[in-house]
Amino acid sequence: MTQPVYSTVERLVDRRPMGMLQRQLLAMFVLAAVFDGFDLQSIGFLAPLIAKSLNFGISSFGAIFSAGLIGLGIGSIALSHVADALGRRRALVGALVFVGLLSALTAVAATRGELLALRFLTSLGLGGALPVTAALTVEYTPARFRKIALCLIYAALPAGGFVAGIVAGYILPIWGWKSVFIVGGVLPLALAGLLAVALPESVSAGSPAQTVGAWAARLWPGKADTEDVMPIAAPDQAPAPALPAPLRALFDHSVWRVTVPLWLTFFASLLLLYFFINWVPVLLASSGFPPAIGVRAIATFSLGGILGTLLQGPLMTRFGLVRPILTEYVVLGVLIVLFSLWSLTNTSITVLTFGIGWMLQGAQSGINTFAAIFYQAGIRTRALGWALACGRLGSIAGALLGGWALGVHLSPRTILIAASVPVSICVVAFAASARGARGAPARGDRVDQ
Repeated sequence: MTQPVYSTVERLVDRRPMGMLQRQLLAMFVLAAVFDGFDLQSIGFLAPLIAKSLNFGISSFGAIFSAGLIGLGIGSIALSHVADALGRRRALVGALVFVGLLSALTAVAATRGELLALRFLTSLGLGGALPVTAALTVEYTPARFRKIALCLIYAALPAGGFVAGIVAGYILPIWGWKSVFIVGGVLPLALAGLLAVALPESVSAGSPAQTVGAWAARLWPGKADTEDVMPIAAPDQAPAPALPAPLRALFDHSVWRVTVPLWLTFFASLLLLYFFINWVPVLLASSGFPPAIGVRAIATFSLGGILGTLLQGPLMTRFGLVRPILTEYVVLGVLIVLFSLWSLTNTSITVLTFGIGWMLQGAQSGINTFAAIFYQAGIRTRALGWALACGRLGSIAGALLGGWALGVHLSPRTILIAASVPVSICVVAFAASARGARGAPARGDRVDQ
């Protein structure tokens, strides 16, 4: 008796148990996200040492940070298109090599201009690696584990910053700030070598049965042959267009009802995230709290974010893609109002920033997962790349708006209460995106799974 025929790779992956190679690849994808977080966040706590070493003012890092954020946005768009056109394996390995080399070169930067250029170039690779990693995670993980696996990827980003702090604590006193960038360069290069050997190239629409069979044989040795696979047929929706019309597939038919509000959600959500990271310590200091409280606030914000991201997968597996995210944004709005109106103490700051970090970063990992699961395989990396690019615009806006508000002498309380506006945008926009997803042809069933 012949075995059932599966017309898509996703169905084949869903049908089979996770093999050893799939588990190894998932571990490598998590490491790729950790190393991204390492390189992305280490520049923040190294800034004072670098400014002193290169003899320029710490205020100059505003331009350097902005250059990095712009690089992240451009990279997320550019590499996502390269990945969908030329292969995700090549894109991820290339991004890791690029990040590794540029991070190591940052150690020899001798001027402010060189540092700015190197951070911009490094961020191109950092921005592109995340959507490719998320798309590959979806590709190699069965649906029953997919949400948890994606949230592991997103939790690895703040964990990378935590690892960077630990590593720096050991090597900074001995070798100085340059050693952190060297470590941040060597690790991605080593992982790129492992992935180049272990990671098969993705199969796509039109792949012959022999190619699909060889791919399956690598994932499930001794259990896969070409008898139960066939050429990959066209996906559920119209196939993704070629590069001359890169955005058409994100707006065709009723998909625009998902894409437009989802991009707005990414914009407002990452605006909030970077506003809190960049400006909450300053606002607390302006309110009379000692600098140590601002440092503690960001630490508890990050810790809450790691926990919220790790729990997001089980929550979405239990309650579906939509309800946990909407609930988190509503609770986030309540916490921000409390943060702005309460007479704060050291304890309440710790509790509230932990909760805000949990809700905000948990919801952020949730919308990342929503995008990765909703969009069809042929455009998944592209969809994630553009959504994250919209988020990067929001992160730049968050950094700029905080500076503007302080410049016109708004009170810390007024600035914090104003943060409830982007929270409201997140609630309304994501609800609209979820409603559009339920009505999309052949994709609506995914939003409640």
